[in-house]
Amino acid sequence: MKTLHLTYYFQTNLFCIVLILLMYANISQAKPSRSDQRIFRALLKLSVLFGISDMTTWAINGTDMRFANIFVHLANMIFFITSTAISYGWFMYVMYQVNPNRERVKKINIFASLPMMIFIVQVIISPWTKILYYIDKDNVYHRGFGIYSHWIVSWGYMVAVTSIILYNIRKAESRMKKRELAPMLLFLFFPMIGSLAQVFFYGTSVILCGLTISILIIFIRHQNSQISIDALTETNNRRQLNRYLDDRITNSKSDDSILLIMMDIDGFKKINDVYGHLEGDKALVTIAQLLKQVCGKVNGKLFLARFGGDEFVYVATGKNIPSADAVISEIKAGLEHINSNSKTDYKLGISAGYVSDKISAFNSLDDILSQADKNMYTEKKKK
Repeated sequence: MKTLHLTYYFQTNLFCIVLILLMYANISQAKPSRSDQRIFRALLKLSVLFGISDMTTWAINGTDMRFANIFVHLANMIFFITSTAISYGWFMYVMYQVNPNRERVKKINIFASLPMMIFIVQVIISPWTKILYYIDKDNVYHRGFGIYSHWIVSWGYMVAVTSIILYNIRKAESRMKKRELAPMLLFLFFPMIGSLAQVFFYGTSVILCGLTISILIIFIRHQNSQISIDALTETNNRRQLNRYLDDRITNSKSDDSILLIMMDIDGFKKINDVYGHLEGDKALVTIAQLLKQVCGKVNGKLFLARFGGDEFVYVATGKNIPSADAVISEIKAGLEHINSNSKTDYKLGISAGYVSDKISAFNSLDDILSQADKNMYTEKKKK
């Protein structure tokens, strides 16, 4: 790499690293509570390490400085491991985004990590086997005969996860959900351009630039999503619920149905008054976690939101929606399990009311919400 090109390369990569660090500083102010949040932070760290290793490789490649051979080996090993880990991390990030069943994602993770682990072993033994690369007597890097395994594993994750995103966009019933998923398709595009440039024009290295653009797109998507998330329970908030219902009423087909269940926590005011607001917050989080688990168990896609205070709302739309009894029974069974294993002095319970009809039967979201709210309080008075 010529000196002028090397200077431009370092300036560009340093700019990318600083930009990624700024994104990390922004999101690190709050403690991550979800797996996808932790994975995204890990992706930022890996991207910085990837950029530093790439710059180190080019800086000392072919030099005769002391210990250059060792540093070239270490830099290349870090480069290969981080680039593959980024692809795998992105795969897992998307899986947590599109799959509400966390236990299922954990099981997928066991099998999905195998190609990466096998590849890491190849990286570690490569200085002796020369599978992926080798360093000649002049400390110059050369590709090994097995370099294709790096491309296959890294891009295998990328292609697989892009297919998953496309599948979820296709089956998403609401335009709002399609718009939320669409930016994730761009994550593949920019690193792919940089990677292809490096494959076909050896000596060119612009992968970090493409990766930074992709991360910035996901960062913006992440920031926008925070506007629609309830900070305590990490469910959708009322603003997002209104958007979702407006979208379904406007864009649904004439024969689509809707199920909306409104719930509130029994005796929540007493929990706050007797045990304090922190305990009340814990009760809200416990209920929210249970409701999220039910999302993955009940047959049919459910939209969950905190309506306000101690009230939560479930929404399912489409041609084949689950029955209200099935959802409510699943929730109550979960509450029985929680109460039987809880050490608190109070028991958690809910009152639920619902509406279920063709979407065309309602003129506005207020019609749906007011009917469900009325039915919920009717149910509550029976207790």
